[in-house]
Amino acid sequence: QDGKANRPVALVMPDSRILALERAVRFTRTSSSLSLERVWPRGGELALLLADGKPLGRLICVLPAK
Repeated sequence: QDGKANRPVALVMPDSRILALERAVRFTRTSSSLSLERVWPRGGELALLLADGKPLGRLICVLPAK
């Protein structure tokens, strides 16, 4: 979280890696990438980019309430 505004700045991946805002996970087989565009307390918006950098789509992930 950002200490000043107390807002999330990254997502924790299932393998415990941290995906920060505007950072990407690159897929070696296809050279495509998934980047974190926006994040909020219970989810985030990810962008899927092809190997040449062209956007393929967006994915919104929302975690259920506890």
